[in-house]
Amino acid sequence: MRKSAPGSTDASPPGRGTGFTLIELLVVLAIVGIMVGVAAVRLMPDPSRRLEDSARRLAALLEQAREEALITGSSIGWSQEGGGYAFWQRDGTGRWALDAARVFRARELPPGVRIVAAQADGAPLAGGSRIVFAAQGIGLPFRLTLALAGRRVSVACDGRGAVRLGGLRGQ
Repeated sequence: MRKSAPGSTDASPPGRGTGFTLIELLVVLAIVGIMVGVAAVRLMPDPSRRLEDSARRLAALLEQAREEALITGSSIGWSQEGGGYAFWQRDGTGRWALDAARVFRARELPPGVRIVAAQADGAPLAGGSRIVFAAQGIGLPFRLTLALAGRRVSVACDGRGAVRLGGLRGQ
């Protein structure tokens, strides 16, 4: 049997090198794998949340457009545009022009979210038509329906400006 020389720090048994055993490495890899899995699940976007966030953002912008129309005395229009929506204001000649203001800029909906129905006063909104927030504060009631992965959320206004959401989780 081999003995260490006095003052030597080599305490490993003969024939065995220093380092980690296969079991120790597997345990560490399993722990790292579990941590990566938990992080991936937390970071993955929830489709229902993305749909509800889009509906809340749209509802807030519609309420703000109505308030802006009342305050400025100038009508503001909203329309569905491709994969998103845009706000419009009348220019000096009375024609509708895209609103260049940062708040009312044209917006794209998040991937997968789409507007599947738009109704004004109970009738489908024709392509190119606008929902108008009049300077007097009274407009037609409307309902917009957003969808993602088989789920639907609605944004509705009663014509006097009260915007409400329907189809949210927990309602």
